[in-house]
Amino acid sequence: MAVEELFRRYLPLCIGLVGLVAGLSFLDVPTAGWGGFEKLAHLAAIVALSAGVMVVARYAIGPAVSSQLAGTEPGGSDPWMRQRIAPIVLTVGTLAITALSALLIIVFWQLGTVPGSNVIHDKLDTILMSIFTATLPVFATWVGTVLAFYFTNESFKQASEAALLAANPPNAHQAFASSRMVTYEKIAKIEADRAGVRTTLMSDVFSRFNDQTTRVIVFDKARSPVFVIRRKNIPADWIDEAGKLKAEAVTIDDYLKVGNNAADAVQFGFVPQGASVEQALRALKDSQSDDLFVTATGQKTDPVIGWLTNDRLK
Repeated sequence: MAVEELFRRYLPLCIGLVGLVAGLSFLDVPTAGWGGFEKLAHLAAIVALSAGVMVVARYAIGPAVSSQLAGTEPGGSDPWMRQRIAPIVLTVGTLAITALSALLIIVFWQLGTVPGSNVIHDKLDTILMSIFTATLPVFATWVGTVLAFYFTNESFKQASEAALLAANPPNAHQAFASSRMVTYEKIAKIEADRAGVRTTLMSDVFSRFNDQTTRVIVFDKARSPVFVIRRKNIPADWIDEAGKLKAEAVTIDDYLKVGNNAADAVQFGFVPQGASVEQALRALKDSQSDDLFVTATGQKTDPVIGWLTNDRLK
């Protein structure tokens, strides 16, 4: 801890203690014997005066040093003070209430032991209980107020940060592309031995099409993509008026022989799991396709983790 920080923290306390000792020296405590309430009033005034001197010294000396310390933190002295106001108020309040209660207990206890003070002696238990019942609500209110202020301030801070984030979202292209992929388990797919993929019936493929699914991925047993079968590329004469496949004997090999299907079915790219959206878009452009498969390292020999399309990367 720097010398300036020690100076700022403890010099006001020393000044307050010096004021307290000086005041007590004029109280003549040893000869008074705590024999009257005027002494209690004098003592309370001395304690209050010492506390006032300490507070004044604290805020007179503090700015000269704390302004330099706070200036090094983001936001200047205001956030620096807000971060410390709750523990400062809670600590000072707790010590003040505890000291006042202890002082009153000691004073009344001393007054009760003075010969001839039977009234106070007989009611000493009631007095002590009254001190407890009077200070407990004060302490509870003090703590509750500080905690309510602290958590209200924190809630407002979090709400402000959330609003700022919503108004100024981070660059979406810096997010991981894997956060937008369709996982392997959810892909509309067929798994088959690579050697027998071409003999797979198109009826098996067609049964996986629906209003949301317009292409089916054919994978081998190692979870590597072999073909991408698109519904729009199926010949119209293979489908009846009800929208069902009527050419039940046709296979994937027959599909690949139609038009440009053979080239289109193997037109896809690969991207590593840790790639950003921007990198995935670039890989999709380089592959000149609409399909991108996510693997651990981006190699086509790795098992597929997920599937990306152009629509999901926009």
